[in-house]
Amino acid sequence: MERSAREKVGKIAGRLDLPRFQRSFGTGDAASKKALSLPLLPAAQGHGGGAQAGGHASAGGHAGSGGHARLGPLPPRDVAITKKVAYFAGCFARFHDPEGEAAGTVKVLEANGIEVVVPEQRCCGIALVTMGAEKAMRADAERNVATLLPLVDRGFTVIASAPSCGLALIEDYPRILGTEEARRLADHTIDIHQYLWRLYLRGELRTDFHHVPISVVYHNACHSIAQGITEEPIRLLQLVPGVDIRPIDDSCCGIAGTYGMRAENYDRAQAIGDPLFREIDRTKAEAILTGCGTCNIQIANGVKRPVVHTMAILRRAYGV
Repeated sequence: MERSAREKVGKIAGRLDLPRFQRSFGTGDAASKKALSLPLLPAAQGHGGGAQAGGHASAGGHAGSGGHARLGPLPPRDVAITKKVAYFAGCFARFHDPEGEAAGTVKVLEANGIEVVVPEQRCCGIALVTMGAEKAMRADAERNVATLLPLVDRGFTVIASAPSCGLALIEDYPRILGTEEARRLADHTIDIHQYLWRLYLRGELRTDFHHVPISVVYHNACHSIAQGITEEPIRLLQLVPGVDIRPIDDSCCGIAGTYGMRAENYDRAQAIGDPLFREIDRTKAEAILTGCGTCNIQIANGVKRPVVHTMAILRRAYGV
């Protein structure tokens, strides 16, 4: 049944003319900052109002009828920030970019006196979720909850450096597993950029950065936007002397998890990402940054240049 469901979802998604949504950020250019626009509501309800865009039935964002009530970013979350971190690295960081995203995240945290543990972990399951195969990821999700929750009970904050993994732990696990344990884990999970920025606001982030003379462009992934992560990565980069952040009219890269990796979707995925690729090329920035591994792959293929995680710049700034 799950294979059949995946095939049907793939065929339907391939025929959809999905609306392109842009979300520009304050990257030094005040005029470039816009509100997130998701043209997914019926015309009679309007497209820009806060009430329509919110519509939150619960923190998990699902209405009792089974429909998805949340079509915008997660509402603000009050996650307890501690100086002990359980790092959920995710598959991309562990297997594709261990010396970049994974090591950079750990080094930046340790540079700030944070105790970091990297517990045994399985795939978050987000790829299976996007293909409609939620039953197939339950065992891994349950294992991750069983591994991470005892650390939460010991005062650890769970950190994700990959927005897709973070979104799975925060939103999908409580919805799919439906357990109090999954909800408690979600309540103590936060993205690395949000975590570091909240440390800064509390006056607990080291700001004795080395001078890093480099121009950068940053792409904010769709799964970052879904968590309400907008300006935190940019604000962190602005703390580093010498970093020149080039603003762009940001938009979806087109990969959509595993969608753009399928041969039959390749041309459409590249077409969706083309406006972003052109924007990145326009800036002539020396470094291209994003927090998302699949966006990394898609952008690198689109612009024919390496892409790195935000933590690579912060690690360099700390000299660690």
